[in-house]
Amino acid sequence: DERVDMVSFTGSDGVGAAIMEQAAPTLKKVHLELGGKSAMIVRHDANVPRAAAMAVGFLSVNAGQGCAIPTRLLVHNSIRPAFAEAAKTAAAQIRVGDASDPTVMMGPLIRESQRQKVEHYIALGKQAGATLLCGGGRPPGLDAGFFTELTLFDNVTNDMRIAQDEIFGPVGCIIGFD
Repeated sequence: DERVDMVSFTGSDGVGAAIMEQAAPTLKKVHLELGGKSAMIVRHDANVPRAAAMAVGFLSVNAGQGCAIPTRLLVHNSIRPAFAEAAKTAAAQIRVGDASDPTVMMGPLIRESQRQKVEHYIALGKQAGATLLCGGGRPPGLDAGFFTELTLFDNVTNDMRIAQDEIFGPVGCIIGFD
C-alpha cells in the first residue's frame, strides 16, 4: 500500500526477503531483525562451571525461543571436555513443565510445528555426527503441550546446519576452537 512509509519486522530470513521484495516497488524503508545464531565465547581461562551454568540458563529462557539467545557455544578446546560435562550436569537440573509452577525452569515451545522443527534439527545434528550430550527428545510424562528437552550437542563443526541455522528452541551447540 502506498500509504505505508516503513515496515518493521522481526522473524525469519524467508519472510524478511518477501517483505523487502514487496516494499521495493514503492521504495519503502524496511527495518528487519532476522534470524540470529548468537554465540557465547568461553575462553581457556574461564570459570568452567559458571560458564556452563550460564550457557544452560540462557538456553532455557523461553525454551530457547529468542533471537538473541546464545545457542552457539564457542569453547576453547583446552577446556571443552570439562565444559561439556559441566553443561550436561547443569542441563540435568532444568525442570521442564508448566511454566506457572514456580519449580519449573523451562516451559513449552510455542506450537506443534515449532516442536517438529526443533526435533528435525536434533535429527540433523545426529546425522551430521555431532555428539548428543543430553536431551534430544520429549520429556517423559508431559504429553499435553509442546514440550521438548533442553538439548546439548558437542563436537559440532561450523559447517553443520545446527551450527548455522536458527533453531529457535533449547538446542545448544558446543563448537571447539584453539
